[in-house]
Amino acid sequence: MVSEVEYLVREYNVKSFYFVDDILTLNKKRIRRFCELLIEKDLYKSIIWSCQGRANLVTEKDLELYKLMKRAGCIQLEFGFESGSERVLGFLKNHSVTVSQNQVAINIIKKLRMRIIGYFMIGTAGETKEEMLETQDFINKNLNTLDSFQIGYTTPYPGSKLWDLYSVDKNVTEKLWEEYVPYFKFNNFTKVLKSFGSMKDINLKAAREIERQINSLCFTPLPFRYKINRILPWLRHNPKALIIMLFEYLKQKFK
Repeated sequence: MVSEVEYLVREYNVKSFYFVDDILTLNKKRIRRFCELLIEKDLYKSIIWSCQGRANLVTEKDLELYKLMKRAGCIQLEFGFESGSERVLGFLKNHSVTVSQNQVAINIIKKLRMRIIGYFMIGTAGETKEEMLETQDFINKNLNTLDSFQIGYTTPYPGSKLWDLYSVDKNVTEKLWEEYVPYFKFNNFTKVLKSFGSMKDINLKAAREIERQINSLCFTPLPFRYKINRILPWLRHNPKALIIMLFEYLKQKFK
């Protein structure tokens, strides 16, 4: 990894890196050595980088590791917090992380003055409106702490455990999945869900309502330039949804 970073810096003058690996921090010995090498080779002086992490791996006893990551050039960590409901989070993460651990991760990373981005999901089979609102409450509680966040609908992708749990109709085509991505094509998402036997267990009406409310909040903590970057894809692909989202934002801001 360090050799690749070194090569890209030397040959292409690359100054920033994003490591797409949601368990990059799992092997603490490995990530510590990675950071030490960035420092030994003086690469940390010319680059910045960000990565994904797991909330249950961020504890006070590992504070020195995250300080080392920051010293080595890491400016941002991203976490799949998924849900503010203990029951739903336990289902999605196989009880490997709790809501309180998610909160601890946020508190520690912000104490180090590093950027933090959170990812959430709603619309899990069996999830009640009250449980979705718990996710909204968690985001509201950390609205001034999270640098950015995104919310999507719980999606059983082919090959995942959810794919098996959701009783897949074999008539689901690859084309349907290609049309579904990205998330804001809600009509295509509905088509996908209708191909699953557990469709009746998904409160789509509540999910859609709360998704709009939460996405309207995502503009609040962002600097202006990021707000523009966030708006442009919606403007291009789904301007109607953007108008609804902005309306929700203004409604909540001035209520």
